[in-house]
Amino acid sequence: MSPRTRGMYKDFSHALRSKETQSRGIRFAKELAARCMAEMPKAVHWRVHLEMADLAKREKDFADARRLYRMATEQQPTAPQAWLEFAKMEEERGHFGRCQRILTLGLQHCPYHEALMLKGIKHLERMGELPTARSLLSQLRLVPINQSWRTVLEGALLEARAGETHMARRVFKFLLSSAPWYGPVWYEACRFEQRCNHLHEALRVAEEGLRQLPRYGPLWFCALRLLECVTPRGEVMAATRAHVERGVRHISKDLVWKLWFESAQVEERSGQLLRSRAAYVKSVAACAPNLRWKVWLGGARTELSHSRFDVSQALLERALEESPPKTRAIVMLEQSRLHELRGDVEAARRLLRAARQSSRSEWKVFLESLLLEVRAECTDRALREARRALEVHRGTGRLWAVLIQLEQPAGIHTQLRVFQQALLEVPKSGEVWCEGARICLNPFSACFNLEAAHSFLDFAIEFTPQYGDSFIEYLRMQVPNPSPSSPLRCTSGPTKSTRAPHARRVVACGDHRLPRSVHPALFGAQPSPCTHPPPLQMLIGAPESEMERLWQLCVNAEPNYGTLWFHCKSTVLLTTRQVLEAATAMLEREMREWKHVYRAAVARAARPDLSSAAIAAVSAAMCTDGAAEHGVPPPTAPPLQLPAGTPPADAADFVTGCVALNRMNRQIQRLSFDERRALIYGGDLIVP
Repeated sequence: MSPRTRGMYKDFSHALRSKETQSRGIRFAKELAARCMAEMPKAVHWRVHLEMADLAKREKDFADARRLYRMATEQQPTAPQAWLEFAKMEEERGHFGRCQRILTLGLQHCPYHEALMLKGIKHLERMGELPTARSLLSQLRLVPINQSWRTVLEGALLEARAGETHMARRVFKFLLSSAPWYGPVWYEACRFEQRCNHLHEALRVAEEGLRQLPRYGPLWFCALRLLECVTPRGEVMAATRAHVERGVRHISKDLVWKLWFESAQVEERSGQLLRSRAAYVKSVAACAPNLRWKVWLGGARTELSHSRFDVSQALLERALEESPPKTRAIVMLEQSRLHELRGDVEAARRLLRAARQSSRSEWKVFLESLLLEVRAECTDRALREARRALEVHRGTGRLWAVLIQLEQPAGIHTQLRVFQQALLEVPKSGEVWCEGARICLNPFSACFNLEAAHSFLDFAIEFTPQYGDSFIEYLRMQVPNPSPSSPLRCTSGPTKSTRAPHARRVVACGDHRLPRSVHPALFGAQPSPCTHPPPLQMLIGAPESEMERLWQLCVNAEPNYGTLWFHCKSTVLLTTRQVLEAATAMLEREMREWKHVYRAAVARAARPDLSSAAIAAVSAAMCTDGAAEHGVPPPTAPPLQLPAGTPPADAADFVTGCVALNRMNRQIQRLSFDERRALIYGGDLIVP
C-alpha cells in the first residue's frame, strides 16, 4: 500500500467512526464507502469491505455483514484478519458449522498462521472435537519452534483442560526444553502444576524459570505465592523475605513496587504488622505517583484487619487525595465499607451517593449501594437502589442477579418476571442463569424443578465460568446426602455432561439470543411420560465421571468471585481444588441438616399436576415475544409437609445453596467483627 493510499484509507476509517457519520445512519456510511472505493486502488477495497462489514454487524444487519465479509475474503484471501472477523461473527451468532468452515478455508489460504490456528483449536475444543484439534496441532511438527511455540502451548493447555495431565506434562516438558527463552512457557507450566495441586513441583518449575529468565515478572509473583503455601510455618517468612530481596535486584523497575506490595500482604497474613508496614513504605517509594493510591488501599485493609480503624481511615483519605479521577469512586466505595463496618450506615450511604453522582459509569458503586441496604436489612431501599442502578447499567448481569434474589419475598411469579426481563437484557450473563437455577432449587418454591436447574447451571458455567457460585450450586445437586448417600438429581432421560455439545446451539429471539436448550421446547408441552420413577427424585450416588468433569471444568475456569465462592475460600492461598473441597464439606453439612426439607420438596414436585405447571411457568419465562410478557402463573403449591420436631425454615433460607450464609446476611448486626468484615468485604482483593 502506497503512502497516498494509506492516507486515504486512514481518512476513510476516521470518517466512518466519526460522530457525524454515526448520527447520519448506515445509508450515509455506504455512500461514504462508495466514494472512497472509487478513489482507491482495487487492491485496497477488501479493507473497506471489512470496515463496512463490522458496521453492518453492529447495526445487526447480519446478512449484509456476511456478504461483505465474503467479498473481503474473496478479494484478499491471504489476509487472516478477514477470515478471523468473519469466523468470529458466525460464532457469536451460534453458527458453529459455518465458523468451522470459514476457519478451515482461512488456514488453507494462510497456512500455519498463528491467530487462525489458535482460533481453530479453541473452536474445535469448544465443539468437543478434540481429535480434530489434535490433528490440527500435529501439522506444526515441520514448523520451527520459534514460530509455533504459542500454538504448541495452547495445545498443552488444551490437554490440561481435557484432563489429560500426562500428555499435557509431556508437551510442557518439550516446550521447556525446546523454547526455554519464552517466559509464558515457564509461567503456564508452573500454573499447570499448581492447578493439579502439585505445589512443590510448581515451585520447582518457577525457580528453574527464574534462573533462565530472571527478569520475567509473573514468575516472581507466582513463586512468592507458592513459597507461602509450601514452606513450613516457622520458615516461611525467612524464605519469602529472601525471595523478595532477590527479586528486587532482578525484576523490572516498574514491577518492584508490586513485589513489595505482595510482600507486605504476606507479612500481614503472618501477623507481622510492623514488617508489613515497612514493606508498604518501600512499595510507596518505588511506586509511580498515579498508582500510589493502590498501596494506600492495601495498607488500609491491613490496618483494618488489626482493628485500627483510625489509621485505616487516614490511609483511605490519603488514597482519595492521590487517586486519579477515574478511580476515585473505588476509593470512596472502600471508605463506605469502613463506615459500615464501624456501624455508621448513614455515612456509608452519603459516600456511595456521592460516588454514584461523580462516577455514573462505575457499576460497582451501584452494586455496593444496594448490597449495603441488603446488609442493613432495608429490603425496600435495596429494591429501589437496584431499579435505579439498572436504569443506568441495564447490561450488568450482577445487578439483575441481585434484583432477582431481592424479589424472593414478592413471590415466584415476580421472580420469574424479573428473570425474563434479565434474559432480554443480558442473555449471556452466567449470574442471571445461576439465579434462575436457584429459583428452581429452592425447596419452598412452587417451581422446584431439578431438570430446569441443571440446564440453567449448564449455561451459567458456559457463559460466565469465572462465577464460582454456579459450580457450587451444581455441587448442591450432586453432593451426597448422608444416610442414605443420595444427591439431588434429575432422572428423566439420560444424564448429560456439564457441557453437552447441544448446549452451545443458540436461537434468535427477536434482537436477542437465547440458548436453544433453554427455549420452551426444552421442557416440552407435555409432562414427562416417565412416571415410575418420577422425573424428580433422589438417586443413590452421583456418576463419578460427571463429578470429575465438573471439577475439571471448575479447575480450568479458576473462578474468582461469587458470594458462596468467597464464603468457601477462607484464605487467598487456597487453590481451586481446595475451595471445591471446602464447598463439598459445607454442602454435606447443609444436606445433613436440611435433608428433610429437600425430601419433602422432591416428594411434592413429583405430583404430575405441580410438575407440569412448574415446567410451563419456567418455560414461559424463557419466551421473549410480547405474548409471553406476563408469563404463565406458577402453580399454587401446598405447604411442604415437614416432619414434626424438625428445625424451622422458610424460603428466604434457601435463596442460595448455604442456609447458614443466607441467615448471616439477614442478621449481620449479631455477628462477630471478623464475620461482619468477611461479609462486607467478601473476597474482594486489592490487586496491585
